[in-house]
Amino acid sequence: MNLKKITLLLLALAFPIYSFAQFKLSGKIKDYKGSEKLQLNIPLVYGFYEENSIKIPVKNDGSFNIELPLKETKFASLILSNYKYDLLLHPHKNLSITLNQTAQVLSLIHI
Repeated sequence: MNLKKITLLLLALAFPIYSFAQFKLSGKIKDYKGSEKLQLNIPLVYGFYEENSIKIPVKNDGSFNIELPLKETKFASLILSNYKYDLLLHPHKNLSITLNQTAQVLSLIHI
């Protein structure tokens, strides 16, 4: 194989890894009663706009899990009821968060 073919092969293999970068957000809301809305707002540039919000489904036991396509590091707001938390999301990383009903952060694990 010549150098040109090797270079093209390496580029072809690297492209899917970058283009399908994902971020996984998971966690649990302790003592979840089923009425609270959980959403993640990822602004295009800066600021809060409702159309940038993603509703995160929460199971009856209060657990949630969502994978998001993410090509670059971005700021986001996690919103539970009337409480907002600012997060920094990184591609190929995971974040696990535990909240309680009054939206206090009980644990935060970045993997």
